[in-house]
Amino acid sequence: MIFYLICILAALRGTKVPNMTVLRSHLLREGSMAKPELVELITEATKLFRKYLPSLLTMFIGTEQNLVKIKEPVIIVGDIHGQFYDMIHMFEKVVDQRNLPNVNMLFLGDYVDRGNYSIEVMIFLLALKINYPS
Repeated sequence: MIFYLICILAALRGTKVPNMTVLRSHLLREGSMAKPELVELITEATKLFRKYLPSLLTMFIGTEQNLVKIKEPVIIVGDIHGQFYDMIHMFEKVVDQRNLPNVNMLFLGDYVDRGNYSIEVMIFLLALKINYPS
């Protein structure tokens, strides 16, 4: 239900993407999401990955696939390991001050596994990808 609320609020803004402010607030209050909402979020993010994957693969032909060129300014985010509150703290201290999408972000992986909030990390990152696909 919360994903629909987030999308409804986003629709009021004239977009069809999740409202990151509402989502962040909901997850910070340890709000839950029902399975259909998670499936919808994952489905929308998967569509984006499928859309952009061919162009990314083309971009890497003839180069190392683990090398990415990103224009400045860029914020590099290391291993999150399911630490949702640490990730949000990083957003509050670094990302929010630079106003997305005016800054590029590079996530190095290791999003889940050790922390208690791996699902919340993935929900937030997938919603972020839907809001800022490139």
